[in-house]
Amino acid sequence: PKLEGSDTWVSSVNWPMAIYLGVVHFLAFYALLVAVLFGGVCPIWGGGQKLKGTTWALVAVTYLIAALGITAGVHRLWAHK
Repeated sequence: PKLEGSDTWVSSVNWPMAIYLGVVHFLAFYALLVAVLFGGVCPIWGGGQKLKGTTWALVAVTYLIAALGITAGVHRLWAHK
C-alpha cells in the first residue's frame, strides 16, 4: 500500500530502528526460552553454568525500571498535551 508523500511504504520505514527493535525483541525472546526451557543454562554461550540469583535480581530491577519509564512516558504523552 502507498502512503501519502512516499513512493512505497518501504521507503518510509526507519530501517536502522526497525532492525534494532527486531534484534532486541529476538534476543529477549531467546533469553526467555533459555530461562524457561533450559533452566537458565544457555546452550550457546552459557558454558554449562546456570544463571545466578543476582542475575535474576538484576532482571527484576531492570524490568521494574523499564515498566516505570514506559508508564511515565505514556503519562507524559497523553496527559501533558
